[in-house]
Amino acid sequence: MKRKLLRFIGYCLAIGFIFALIMVTASCSSKSATTTPKATLSSIAAAPVSPTNLKVGTTQQFTATGTYSDGSTADITSKVTWASDTITAATIASSGLATSVAPGNTNITATMSGMTSSAISLRVVSAYQGSGTGVWSGQVTYNNKTYDVGGTITATIDANGIVTGSMSGKSGDSVATTMKSMKVDPNGNITGTSSFVVDTTTYDFTFLGKVTVSGTTISFSGTWSGQFGSGVFSLTGTTAN
Repeated sequence: MKRKLLRFIGYCLAIGFIFALIMVTASCSSKSATTTPKATLSSIAAAPVSPTNLKVGTTQQFTATGTYSDGSTADITSKVTWASDTITAATIASSGLATSVAPGNTNITATMSGMTSSAISLRVVSAYQGSGTGVWSGQVTYNNKTYDVGGTITATIDANGIVTGSMSGKSGDSVATTMKSMKVDPNGNITGTSSFVVDTTTYDFTFLGKVTVSGTTISFSGTWSGQFGSGVFSLTGTTAN
């Protein structure tokens, strides 16, 4: 009887030892798993690094790739915080989609976990870049005489929407014009002033119009008016690349 009891006690001790060994092994494994360092973000790369000029009214998608301390990479476009430092030129959504607002320059960055990507320079240009030729006409009153005037007109709209060019014509007295401070806004409205030179006297007049683009064709037309006359103008040409 005593031998059986000792055998039973030995059996119980063996079972207990095995159970304790399993628990210790599991505990060590658990501690090992929880103490393994987690990969941390090392850098953020935003793309495209050199985006093409963005015309007003269009969009540009940016992406962000994160590189981690273990060498792995991941698409983190939707996780970073996007920023445009000049929102009057372009804004950017949380998805990384930039939307142009008006001609100008801005820097795009992506930030996450205290890490910020290198800034990407984005240039927004006028949707109405291009040049054209056409005609102008109207009437002017000078020295109590009314003259029908008209002639040719040329104009160029640059990336910032600034209009430069000239008008020429002749009817009676010599009439020549110079475009002074004309601009096209993001909606295609032309505003500004030009000047007539009659004999040796210069007269300013207001220039108002509208620009439209269809494919590669640009068209603009409108009116001019000043202290001694008024008239109309119209041009057609091609857009810039």
